[in-house]
Amino acid sequence: MARLRGRRTWLRDWVFPELMQIPAKPLRVLYDEGAQMRELIGNLKHTYEVEKSAGFKYGDEFQTHLFQVGLDLCAFKDPAFREEDREIRLAHVCGIDRKAKKVLPAGARSPDGEKISDPLETRFRMKKGVLVPYVIVDYSNRGTVAPIKEIVLGPRNENAELNIEIFLNTIGVAGVTVVRSNAPYRK
Repeated sequence: MARLRGRRTWLRDWVFPELMQIPAKPLRVLYDEGAQMRELIGNLKHTYEVEKSAGFKYGDEFQTHLFQVGLDLCAFKDPAFREEDREIRLAHVCGIDRKAKKVLPAGARSPDGEKISDPLETRFRMKKGVLVPYVIVDYSNRGTVAPIKEIVLGPRNENAELNIEIFLNTIGVAGVTVVRSNAPYRK
């Protein structure tokens, strides 16, 4: 399979080895709108060229490319949050079976396509009256690592830093710095 262009080499430099064991795909956040557009357009052009050379079959390789483009979109963030430099998002991807009308957990794969985890159980919660699917991801690799070093509370988060510190210490996650973002609230 041809690989998408973009920000793949950062993994070796940014991501701690213990993060690579989490059943989710690490995504380096990109804040620059111009760079976001260049990456998106470059990936779409690449997908088009690969599909064109295959005779526009829209098969598995095409679906894989679009899946990767979707993942990259999850890593785009408003420039107002640039202070959170070197942010990594972890995505555990699910699909939708439109015929069966249900969520299909996909499990996680490394950047090289190796299987990291089996699919996780899909759960649901209510957010402002809307059902939202989610999975519980064990970021501690069964309690063997503590990859969370800092939590930045965004402008919409009404919790006091102390509330988060108490919560973390109560559930056994100690030594995490909790700070508030300087980014302004935007509607």
